[in-house]
Amino acid sequence: MRILRLTILAALSAACAGESSTPTSNGGEVPTTVPSAPTGVTASGGDSRATIFFTTPTATGGTSITFYTATCKAGTNDSHSATRSASPITVGGLTNGVTYSCSVTATNAIGEGPASAAVSVTPGATTAR
Repeated sequence: MRILRLTILAALSAACAGESSTPTSNGGEVPTTVPSAPTGVTASGGDSRATIFFTTPTATGGTSITFYTATCKAGTNDSHSATRSASPITVGGLTNGVTYSCSVTATNAIGEGPASAAVSVTPGATTAR
């Protein structure tokens, strides 16, 4: 009972101070934050789509990553996104022949982390031979 009370008090204290924490069974706290950016991002173009491959971030923020979001942009008004729980992510609705800049973010219970380095991809229709 005492450990539970200390854990709850520690979590409430952190919440009141504007901090996030994950209580541990021994009454200590493990700081939590958003995950770091995914790495090793590459992209492959297809017919009106891009498939984005990436490596899981090295820092999850102290809690499990719940999903990843890949976003591909061409200019200021042409942005497409897709969400998935693992690599790769296919982003559809892209215009063939247009070059897109694509990046990936990781999200955990705390929030969305920073975007990965962007990679370029140009979707295009495939032809049968």
